[in-house]
Amino acid sequence: MTEAIRKVAETYGCKAVEGVLSHQVSRFVMDGFKVIINRTDADHQVDPVTFAEGEAYAIDVVLTTGEGKTREQEEKATVFKRNASASYSLKLNAARSVYGEIIRRFPALPFTVRALEDKRGRLGLLECVKHDLLQPFPVLHEKDGELVAQFKITALITTNGTQKVTDTFLPAVQTEKVLQDEGLKALLTGSTKKKAKKPAAAATTTTTGAAAASTSKKDESSKDGEKKEQVAEGDKKAEEAKKE
Repeated sequence: MTEAIRKVAETYGCKAVEGVLSHQVSRFVMDGFKVIINRTDADHQVDPVTFAEGEAYAIDVVLTTGEGKTREQEEKATVFKRNASASYSLKLNAARSVYGEIIRRFPALPFTVRALEDKRGRLGLLECVKHDLLQPFPVLHEKDGELVAQFKITALITTNGTQKVTDTFLPAVQTEKVLQDEGLKALLTGSTKKKAKKPAAAATTTTTGAAAASTSKKDESSKDGEKKEQVAEGDKKAEEAKKE
């Protein structure tokens, strides 16, 4: 998958951004053990992944017109996630206060600083980060003047193939560049939508049609019987009138 991202990016004059990972996800776990790297090089390597039915992945693809080497600048991180595997006895009252609120309100998923109720407790975030109790989501920058695009979906692996559970809005763009790799073209044009069970629907339609036809025949037979009874009754009255 990493190689496919690289080939598509190069076709359109872009590069994949380094350090970006797509994680296996499950309930309350957004960074599972299995990962797919957006770009591989000497400094960024991961173990090969074998996909299995029933697994879900948060696919994160980040491309740039630059070199794909991001860096932090002056902006401070405002989004954090608790590291449940770390432990430390905090010293500052502000740190203990804010960490207690985080455990109570945001035990597993990321949160933004503005969502904290204890505004003074923000002063304790630094100690929590310093001792790895919290993991920050830093603001990363490319080289000035370059463009960066991010596409993110949640994909579920089923018996019928891969299905998109969540989607990303893709703006309409035009380009003169054309993807030439036939294998990638077939992959990109493949459907990730859930397929309808057409055979079952057809069987239902057939059964309904047969029932309707049977009902129609019964109605016609009933009408013919009524007509015959009316004719017989008319003949009987005519015979009686002749005798009189």
